[in-house]
Amino acid sequence: MDERLAKVILESRADLHGGGQYYNAEPCPRCGGHMPYDLKRNLKSLHFDIHICDECSYQEGLAVDEGKPPLPLTSWWAVTEMLNPEE
Repeated sequence: MDERLAKVILESRADLHGGGQYYNAEPCPRCGGHMPYDLKRNLKSLHFDIHICDECSYQEGLAVDEGKPPLPLTSWWAVTEMLNPEE
């Protein structure tokens, strides 16, 4: 899968995180972890227009500070989960 398809998959989930609100207790699209219903903690990704959990936000910030490239969209939990859902 390429980054363009991964972006389409993430955009299809972005409405779950729209307007700074977090609906339906969806997991973090980047890691699949818990996203508390706290609008002050769930920030947008530094690289993509979607809300992520505070831990992922922290990890993205560290990577930027260290000059590392962002986690490829093809590695985001929401993308891999959509392609390989648990049965």
